Amino acid sequence: MALDHVGMDVAVLAEFSDGDEVFRVIEGDAASFDLHNDVAIPFQDSYSRRILEAPPKGLAPDARSDHRLRDLLLDQLPVVGAYIGVPVTLPNGGVYGSLFCLSRAPHQLLDERDVKFLAVLGQLVGEELKRWEDRVVQEGRRLERIRGLLDGGDGFRVAFQPIFDLRNRTVVGYEALSRFIGGPVRAPDEWFAEAADMGLGVDLEVAAVRAALACFDDMPDQTYLSVNVSPEAMTSSSFFQAIADTAEDRLVVEVTEHAKVESYAALSDAVLALRGRGVRLAIDDVGAGFASLRHVLRLAPDIIKLDITLTRSIDTDPVRRALASSFIRFADDIDATITAEGIETGGELEELRTLGVGCGQGFFLAEPGPLQARHSASRGASPGLAVSGTR
Repeated sequence: MALDHVGMDVAVLAEFSDGDEVFRVIEGDAASFDLHNDVAIPFQDSYSRRILEAPPKGLAPDARSDHRLRDLLLDQLPVVGAYIGVPVTLPNGGVYGSLFCLSRAPHQLLDERDVKFLAVLGQLVGEELKRWEDRVVQEGRRLERIRGLLDGGDGFRVAFQPIFDLRNRTVVGYEALSRFIGGPVRAPDEWFAEAADMGLGVDLEVAAVRAALACFDDMPDQTYLSVNVSPEAMTSSSFFQAIADTAEDRLVVEVTEHAKVESYAALSDAVLALRGRGVRLAIDDVGAGFASLRHVLRLAPDIIKLDITLTRSIDTDPVRRALASSFIRFADDIDATITAEGIETGGELEELRTLGVGCGQGFFLAEPGPLQARHSASRGASPGLAVSGTR
């Protein structure tokens, strides 16, 4: 846009850095001027300093006759016929560098209006550079937060929610749920999503699995541990390494409704390998959306977990009751078991038992909390945590 407006041959965005002027972006006929990106020249010897410091500032319609540039033309850019340039100022008042245009021939029509036009462009560039700088800083902070968790910081904990046999209210397993103690305060899923954005999603998931497995020996005998992992993590070698020394016949791996599957073939191979080690597969959040149903159909899980949207008010809502009944019959047909999530009232519990749901979890039975080593929990036995989450 600058070249078209002012009728010049090349435009350059340069940064002032450590006493140099560094060419960062060059557009137009750069070859004729032997200009190259990332080339640095001392600011003291630059066109920008000569043009910006003495009147007429920013303007040299005939560079060859301009006393400010004569020696520079001989030494650096002898083909320059005209020059127009402005400083690029950041919104905080700092100077980033300069924006200037060159032409091979003199350009006597250049005037202050062209300088003002280029100054507007320079201001826009400065504002965009500041936004870019802010994004870089923000990304750096996000990366630092996630790496801090992976490097053994104390902002990471695991809570365990008991899973009950609804017939006799005894604990048959525990679901491991991640808890993030440090700021910013937000749901665990948001932490995992941020890690995924940083390319560290699998690393954080595997770290969460390892933290849960570290408490395995504190679990009561004959109970299982259920961990949430994404399809990407489930197919990774680091996940298989993490569970290698575990009593794998007491391990359940949950795939959630929200997890995107890039390749069901690769995921099926991972599930087959896990089952060969005695690990069971659960599909989480069934009934919340189409993805969970697709997981059920493609992976034939050992455990189907009814989403809280089906459990909530199931004792008073015939539609929820009918849909839950269909899943129970389906589970029987494929030799799977049902676990109901989010049980929050006695009425919901009794209705689920009447329907034949074998297992369940929820705040009515026990809130997530630290493991009570070798203790057979009952209703309210696990101390609760205020933060909710799904991993």
